[in-house]
Amino acid sequence: MKPPRFPGFSAATLASALTFLAAVSWAQQKPRVVLFPYTVAEFGLKNNTAVQSLHYSVNSAEYSRKSALAGFLPTVKGKASYIHLNEAPTIDMSFGSATGEQPSDPATLQLLQMLQSFFPSGPITAGPQDMWDIGLSVTQPLFTGGKVYNGYMAAKYSHAGMAHTWERTREEIGLAGVRLFWNYVSTIEALRSLDGSLSWLEKLATDQTALFDAGMIIEDDLYRIRTQVSLMRLNRQRTADGIESLGRAILLFCSLPLETELVVDSSSYLALDTEVQVPQPDFDLIINNRADIRAVECQIEALKSLKKVQLGAYSPNLFAAYNYDFKNSDVEKVHELTGEWNVGVFLDWTLFDWGKGWRDVQKTGASIAQLMLSLDTKKREMETQILDICRRIAQAAHAQELAREGAVNARRTLQRAELRYTEGAITGTELLSARSELTGAELELIKARIDKVLALEEYNTIAGDTDWEKKGKR
Repeated sequence: MKPPRFPGFSAATLASALTFLAAVSWAQQKPRVVLFPYTVAEFGLKNNTAVQSLHYSVNSAEYSRKSALAGFLPTVKGKASYIHLNEAPTIDMSFGSATGEQPSDPATLQLLQMLQSFFPSGPITAGPQDMWDIGLSVTQPLFTGGKVYNGYMAAKYSHAGMAHTWERTREEIGLAGVRLFWNYVSTIEALRSLDGSLSWLEKLATDQTALFDAGMIIEDDLYRIRTQVSLMRLNRQRTADGIESLGRAILLFCSLPLETELVVDSSSYLALDTEVQVPQPDFDLIINNRADIRAVECQIEALKSLKKVQLGAYSPNLFAAYNYDFKNSDVEKVHELTGEWNVGVFLDWTLFDWGKGWRDVQKTGASIAQLMLSLDTKKREMETQILDICRRIAQAAHAQELAREGAVNARRTLQRAELRYTEGAITGTELLSARSELTGAELELIKARIDKVLALEEYNTIAGDTDWEKKGKR
């Protein structure tokens, strides 16, 4: 039997259709990203605009440092000029009065005539009409009162301070990414717990409906169960919406397409049950190595160097200079360039500036004092922050143990309540209360586990363990 034929439908048409369907299917596939504990932090650090902007600021500060370094080196300048005069300069060597009249005294007249015999009569050319000048100059500072050196040190400390600020921003962005990830995990875990509770409630509602239809329970008990089902569905919907919102926040934070599918790797949950040892911090080591502390210290050192620059304004500046020029200044050889050179030492000294320089010094000194106070306050606040984090780690670990114990007891209570409900010893309302206690205990356990992990990550960040990419490979 021959296969049926369709007019206008060929093998080529079929191939084209299959190719089109395959392309549509491929286009509909969403990009997929598997999340590990530090994936969000890594993506954020690579794509975050604040980090990128500060990186350019660090580069700018580095260029300023290199620019200041050039102050130690000689300055080489070149020059070239061309001037055309409307007429060539001349000198009139005629002797006589300004009006051109000859003196009446015979002795004076005889003296002038004798002098005139030594010089050409009439005007003579004193220079070319077209003047060329090509030159090279080299200037080397010999003494500047420390202004060049201290200017370089100010630029160096400014660059270091900007680098520490960039490092601190990276720490904040990385920690924000870690928080996003664990809040996302926490919400997913909460949804799983609510799904289990909702499934249990829906089954209980079905059983209660059958009992009500059989006339074994009153209407109040049935509607009480149905109310709990509705409330649980509402809570589940809100939690699901929270997962979606956190997912979008992660995608925006990582600069990923909004249609990307996020999947949490199962190994990430192992960190939730890791045993915790409350850290014993070395306050001086942690505080002195903090990027924000070191940034302020660099700002102070930069201002101290700037103050020395301002004080150096009262010192003389001594420079050595060498100049070499090619000019056509020779009257006899107006079309030839002749070389001339000179070398010298120059002194520049500001003797009086109406107190402007001293006011600048005072202003910088006030800024240094202000930053010193700010640094001392920041160190005390950081010590308090470290103590608070260690306290929260201990509290979170203890809360996790209590929440785990509570969840175990709540599950046992529910199991006994289900058995007694089957035996008819308790009502559905009492059974519902046991299930609500278990749901609350499970949510408390999830919160305690996440709080513990976040407190540990915050401590690791403040202690300087912020190599997110390296931590992600452990």
